[in-house]
Amino acid sequence: MKVGIAGTGAVGGFIGGKLALSNHEVVFLSRGTNLLRMQERGLKIRYSGEEKVIHKEFTHLTDTFDDVDLIILSVKSNDTITMARQLRKCVSPDTPILLMQNGVSNEEIAMKYLNQSCLYTAAVYLTARMTEPGIIETSGKPRLTIGSLDSGNREEAKLLTHLFNEAGIQSKTSSNIMRAKWKKLLWNVTFNPLSAYAGVTVGQIVDHPKLRETAESALVEGMQIASYKGFIFQNELIHQIFKGARKADTHYTSMLQDRLNGKQLEIEAICGYFLKEATKLGVSIPVIQSLYQNLAALEKEAPPKNPLHIEN
Repeated sequence: MKVGIAGTGAVGGFIGGKLALSNHEVVFLSRGTNLLRMQERGLKIRYSGEEKVIHKEFTHLTDTFDDVDLIILSVKSNDTITMARQLRKCVSPDTPILLMQNGVSNEEIAMKYLNQSCLYTAAVYLTARMTEPGIIETSGKPRLTIGSLDSGNREEAKLLTHLFNEAGIQSKTSSNIMRAKWKKLLWNVTFNPLSAYAGVTVGQIVDHPKLRETAESALVEGMQIASYKGFIFQNELIHQIFKGARKADTHYTSMLQDRLNGKQLEIEAICGYFLKEATKLGVSIPVIQSLYQNLAALEKEAPPKNPLHIEN
């Protein structure tokens, strides 16, 4: 199978790398220094105590996707509209496109520009970071939950699940994929904004009383909005999320990685989405609103010089 990776960050790079190592033809779309490094020395993936180097096609041209069998859309949420417009111009409308992105708003955007009957999405559970351009480090066991945005394509979603399982990525199919996406979004709103603002890992949030209290409050507010959207989760989810966070103690969240690398933060896809829904509902979510405002202010500043340090 020929696969196009639309966005070679930590997620797209790792997933595409695993497919390449399973003898699939993979084209990696990237830009800037990351693209140059991969063109020079390949894509390095470090996991399970091993290092693999992938030498495939690395490009900035979406035209190279004109004959792919599958596209994995893994750009940052801020770039979804631009990428969706580009893909609409250069790929067949019948090409399956699988979204691997944070939040739940990307699916809404994709359906406006792309053929819904060929759209799939995944809740991605992957502890990975790009330590430097072209080098990705992972820990733990990556997992995917995959589903179709068209209820009639369940069998096709199962085929995608089989593809990733064969590549060594534990995957399953969901008939209610947006519920799985909402559950992942609740994890994100719990840890991503706060980790980026405070410059700390997931484990440091869990261990620090004040940070944990803020994270729990953000989660409760997020669950409130989810319930209004028809996705009701029991309070047991709070315990599950913080217990599961122990598996990612030293993890730099994607938003923290973006801040450290001076990249635009996914504020709108995570915090902003909740605020828009809360405004529609006339609901107050002060913790998420405060995180949103603080992160918006941070984007105007330089990355932290001494990250991962907090006062007890």
